[in-house]
Amino acid sequence: MRDALIGVCVALLSVGCFAPDGARPELQLSLDAATAYVHRGMPQNQNAVVQGGTQVVMPTRDGGSVGLRSWANIDLTNDKGDAWFPDGGRGNPSQLDIVADYARNFGPVGVTAGVANYSLPRGESFPNGPRGATTELFVRVDAEVLTLNPSLQLNFDVDAADGFYANAALARGFAINDKLDANVSVGLGYSDSKHSLWAYDFPTSGVADLRVQGVLGYVYDEHTNLNLTVAGSTMIDGTLQDWFDVLGIDSDNLWLSVGGTWSY
Repeated sequence: MRDALIGVCVALLSVGCFAPDGARPELQLSLDAATAYVHRGMPQNQNAVVQGGTQVVMPTRDGGSVGLRSWANIDLTNDKGDAWFPDGGRGNPSQLDIVADYARNFGPVGVTAGVANYSLPRGESFPNGPRGATTELFVRVDAEVLTLNPSLQLNFDVDAADGFYANAALARGFAINDKLDANVSVGLGYSDSKHSLWAYDFPTSGVADLRVQGVLGYVYDEHTNLNLTVAGSTMIDGTLQDWFDVLGIDSDNLWLSVGGTWSY
């Protein structure tokens, strides 16, 4: 699947050949420090992590854009708490993501489609069975409805997990002044049995996780934005809650992060 991912990335980036005359790619770098890392309701690490990302986005002549993105989670402690990742590995990446996508707006509706590869460098050491890399195809629809921003993302795993995960979310942004803004969102996830087996180690289908998040953003200058995030998640599915208890993993989690993005 890595070869397939590389092929899709090349195909998406080749759309840059159809970029408007004089168009330039946009580069964005991000860096965040967080008190935990939670993915789709599963606490991967309940202690300090650093997360960094890069993305390159090129406009296309049809009014859309193609993007290539990378992201990494680095554990800052050997103790992961009551979480999914195995103990050890301080200072090393525990997850690496590569994403290639195409996005386009149709009036107030935005559509993004792409492919994402998730790699777990220490996946062979997982206490609940080895996990390596897997690949998902995804489609995301975002809209503007009055003052709200609903979204729906569908993820189809075409690799190791061979499962399906969906997330429906609702967000609202608030402008405080010309430098400060805030955003509040709530998202609800659905997992089929194959995805649940991969992500939670238990083959059940149903509404999986609920996530609530608040972000305070500050525009430092034309290139730099700083942010403070407060987030929480819980597993809605009672079967998964009971299973988390069996595993000794917390199904209710709250965390903070602070960081910034730099765009050029």
